[in-house]
Amino acid sequence: EAEIRYCSVSMVTDYDCWHDDHESVDVEMLIKNLQENAEKAKNFIKHLAIEYSKGLDFESDNTSTILDTSIVTQKDYWDPKIKAKLNSILKRYIKDNK
Repeated sequence: EAEIRYCSVSMVTDYDCWHDDHESVDVEMLIKNLQENAEKAKNFIKHLAIEYSKGLDFESDNTSTILDTSIVTQKDYWDPKIKAKLNSILKRYIKDNK
């Protein structure tokens, strides 16, 4: 979507809603797990950013040109307000597809 590479990362804060053997969760435990997960997420992003592009050939990867085949509405029918709002995403597409 919009020529942006993304992924979803989920991190568990507690198990009490489905795990019968798990102790009840209190706010302190939840906050502690949230803080630990925030640190894990930062480390994940740091390492992913370093490792992700190693060996990736961006020239042959069609993610950077996906808008060329995903926009079906003809430009004549684009709402000018929406176009202005999405300008940073559409800039390359508009330039390459005049």
